[in-house]
Amino acid sequence: MIEIHRLSNGIQVVLEPMEHVHSASIGIYVKVGSAYETRENNGIAHVVEHMLFKGTKTRTAKEQATAFAKIGGDVNAYTSKEETCYYAMVLDEHLYEVIELLGDMICNPRFEPNDLKKELEVILEEIDMYQDSPEDLAIEHLQEISLPTSPLGYLISGKKETVSNFQREHVVSFMEDFYTAERIVISIAGNFQKKEILELLEEQFGMIKSIGRKFVRQSGTFSPAFASLHKDTEQTHVTIGFMGSGYQSEEKYAQMVFDQCFGDSDDSRLFQKLREDLSLVYSVYSFCNTYEETGIFQIYGAMNQQKVGRCVHEIGLILQDLRKNGITKEELSCAKERIRSELLMGMDSTENRMGQNGKSLLLSGTLQTTLQVVDQVLRVTKEDVDQYIRKYINPNSSSLVLVGNQTQEQDDILKKIWKNQYQ
Repeated sequence: MIEIHRLSNGIQVVLEPMEHVHSASIGIYVKVGSAYETRENNGIAHVVEHMLFKGTKTRTAKEQATAFAKIGGDVNAYTSKEETCYYAMVLDEHLYEVIELLGDMICNPRFEPNDLKKELEVILEEIDMYQDSPEDLAIEHLQEISLPTSPLGYLISGKKETVSNFQREHVVSFMEDFYTAERIVISIAGNFQKKEILELLEEQFGMIKSIGRKFVRQSGTFSPAFASLHKDTEQTHVTIGFMGSGYQSEEKYAQMVFDQCFGDSDDSRLFQKLREDLSLVYSVYSFCNTYEETGIFQIYGAMNQQKVGRCVHEIGLILQDLRKNGITKEELSCAKERIRSELLMGMDSTENRMGQNGKSLLLSGTLQTTLQVVDQVLRVTKEDVDQYIRKYINPNSSSLVLVGNQTQEQDDILKKIWKNQYQ
């Protein structure tokens, strides 16, 4: 049985006991990411995440890393648009140790100026790495140009000219503003003793202040845009984007089903047409980025630059048919069963259960279990998906980004196809 508790300072704790396993997973979820930044400090949430692994008031970075290594398992962190998470999956006998280690790194960071200077160099290398990936570059640039007035369009890593100028006081101030109890959810799933765990969490995290800075995020609407970025690549990387459903909307379930039907599986329309039937691509897929109030549905493919026009045109034909005729009942049934299978098989993992519980409570304010998600997906009808397609997947309101070696003439042709709704 899943239970929600509160520490004395207001931190929410969601516990899911799994007595039959030998492991436990913990996630410290903080409601902060690039969507809570400004253009002046874009990238700082990601810097904070990195710096928490650079030592505490009681441990050096080396001692910290060694302590994590001694308990085995998997310890890591990530920063996204709307949340930052510090997580670990360990044998159940090591859960108490990892809670103490995570508590120490979050509540007692050192933020030594010299460590920050060195870590910023590492992050600049990470930014360069993403810039060298045409796939990542295309996908991120589409989000940036499609949400020009919203922090959701900011790069999670930030831009080099901004990140390189961060000082210790910037990092400390940002953490004090956002790493507060009202913005934190701790999620644990696995084999543990509830009473002892709650006492330890109170000891490690109960001193975090309850309330921080009141931040009002700028709202922004999806703005159709075209861009071509020139890089010396063998293939041209193409991504097409549409406004999508947000995390708070019930339409997100129809969006999940549509994604499966359209491009998120080997028997999807996108894969079967462009790769299997026409042999135009090796890599092609669709996915949806779902945020609290909105989302972006994206299509990605990579192909020889001489095939770009044909690929984009064929995608347009698939979209045209879907808007006219919708999905089939067989596609609906297969998509729902794939989603159901993936989610239910994922329940064998303490990490998946921990993640579902923690993220849903953090972003929606209510706990939504995996079984509840499955139930909602199974309720999706053909009419729900067809309505989603007509509302969101509109070629007249889309963005298109190219990354590759295309000529100006090829760019002009693709821009014309984009303006003509991929016809």
